[in-house]
Amino acid sequence: MARSLTAIYDALALEKSTFNELSALQPDIDTSQTLLNDLDSTSQVAKWRLMLWVVAVCVWAHEKLWDVFRAEVEELAKASHVGTPRWYVQKSLEYQHGYALEDINGVFTYSIDDQVARIVKRAAVVEQGGTVLLKVAKEAAGVLQPLDTVERDAFEAYIDEIKMAGTVVNVLTAGPDYLKLLVDVYYDPLVMAPDGSLILNGGVKPVEDAINAHLASLPFNGALVLTALVDSIQAAQGVVNPVLREAQARYGGFPLQAIDVQYVAYAGYMTVDPFFPLATSITYIPYGV
Repeated sequence: MARSLTAIYDALALEKSTFNELSALQPDIDTSQTLLNDLDSTSQVAKWRLMLWVVAVCVWAHEKLWDVFRAEVEELAKASHVGTPRWYVQKSLEYQHGYALEDINGVFTYSIDDQVARIVKRAAVVEQGGTVLLKVAKEAAGVLQPLDTVERDAFEAYIDEIKMAGTVVNVLTAGPDYLKLLVDVYYDPLVMAPDGSLILNGGVKPVEDAINAHLASLPFNGALVLTALVDSIQAAQGVVNPVLREAQARYGGFPLQAIDVQYVAYAGYMTVDPFFPLATSITYIPYGV
């Protein structure tokens, strides 16, 4: 990592002080801070100190460039490990719908970089008994959605072209898992109305907004942790004490299952169950009344 400019100058000044033949150059003991202080005064600054500062700037710029170069090399090294979960995720995000792959220098890739055609916005890999489960989703107006039939078929053909030989890759793209909650919210009656809206802005329901925002912020294929969800509700305006009485989730047409500690969505993302909207699953109780 590149040193700071002042650290480099101090190192050069310290090295200078070890040469007896340079002791006549004043001040004999110098630091970056004393130089900067002198620059703010009306006194003349020794030319050798200014030259030393210029050299320090050059060294600092050189070290910063090495940092940039190192970061680029590390990214290339990570991308060069073909067949890893990270590689499958990256290749999924690089998929360009409607474009044919071309053999360029022995690598199947695209000759044109079309960002608009990159429809896969989220991807995750789960290894299952020697097979790879690749979860993907697209996005529309900020909402995650499954690929449609045509998009899925094309994406699967793309994965078949680039995957490691002999590897079984199953693509999963589906609608969200659904979350059912039963929550008691003790609220401040000076701030919140009995229906959960703010007294000063009836169009805002902080608890519902907090739950929806928490679900939207989860990493793709990340775990919904109930304690973290409660923390998000607790932070909502007007909430004094939230009590989570029940949490269940389901995927597709499967029955609801209880969540004890955390839940990882089978589809990779989740939303509130439309059969159990927050408006009916949250009980608001005035605190202290």
